[in-house]
Amino acid sequence: GEADARDCATCCLCGARCHLMCFFPPWEAVTKGERWKCTACACAPPLPLAEQVPVPGEALLVEVQTGKGAGVVWQQAVVRKAKGQGRFTVCVNGESDFIEEFGLEDQGREWKRPPATIARLDAEREERGPAAELAAVQVAQLEERMALDAQPCVAPPSKHLAKVEELFREGLVEAGCGITADQVELCFDVVSKGYEQYMHAVKTLDLQEDLQQRGFMQIKMRHAGRYDLQLPELSTPSFSFLLHDAPWMPLVRAALGGDAALTHFGCMLSFPGSTNQPWHADGPHMPGGDASFVAPLHAVNVFVPLVDLTSANGPTEFTPGSHFDFDVEAASRTPTMRAGHALIFDYRTRHRGLGNSSGDERSLLY
Repeated sequence: GEADARDCATCCLCGARCHLMCFFPPWEAVTKGERWKCTACACAPPLPLAEQVPVPGEALLVEVQTGKGAGVVWQQAVVRKAKGQGRFTVCVNGESDFIEEFGLEDQGREWKRPPATIARLDAEREERGPAAELAAVQVAQLEERMALDAQPCVAPPSKHLAKVEELFREGLVEAGCGITADQVELCFDVVSKGYEQYMHAVKTLDLQEDLQQRGFMQIKMRHAGRYDLQLPELSTPSFSFLLHDAPWMPLVRAALGGDAALTHFGCMLSFPGSTNQPWHADGPHMPGGDASFVAPLHAVNVFVPLVDLTSANGPTEFTPGSHFDFDVEAASRTPTMRAGHALIFDYRTRHRGLGNSSGDERSLLY
């Protein structure tokens, strides 16, 4: 409508409209009615003069019949309105009721541009060439950025996504990766030698009672037949495959974030004849605003057995979902795994080591 037209800038080339609110900061030239070109026209390569449609306000010469039997003359006219598809209307001699409509195909026969207009448009075309090319590149870049901004900000799917979701949901997940057989053997030797050295010192110094009651920094008795060992040798560069280069670390980082860091490690030894541990979690829930608050996953344990875990040698039993509620009633899971394979669980998940009814010790790195 007319009100819309007053609130819009109209392209002087194609007649396209753009609401004045779209110009920020406001462009005074538009509000003053000066010539404005839309983005498409401003960035389009300059057309040959013969293909340029006259724009509203442009002065032309049109062919007019002067009378019966008389010849025709060229009279002044002003373009009144662009009608699209190369057509336009003109007002002849300033007479509001003398309106004619032409198209590009009529150029040279029924209308033409005055020499002064031709010279001006040629000069503008020369100036506009390089500027239009630069503007076209800039607009294309802007449109590309706008298209990207319009797309949902979704990270590409991670190959760890399914396992991270299982860890979040169940509180534990088998990593599906692990260390090699040679690395398992290397770790097993360190654990065996470390245990022998610690126990030799305990017996030599007659510290068996102290070991059972409170333990030492290097070795603690967690339950009958179960020992928790700290082995500094496993933190040396030779064992980087257990630390920052561990094959399960990409999954840990996918779950916790790229800044996930190792805070503690050791080895649990379970000897033949050991019994079931009490149910427990390795860490408490973080306090929140109310009793129903459950913090997101923020700490995990990684178990790596150094022997094949079977139902006989004391695997670990877990209660899925107990990382949300320690007392949840749910069917337990007792994963059995190959030596060197990793299992990751939320440190709040309820679990217990089962008794070792086999004839061999069971060593497990954590």
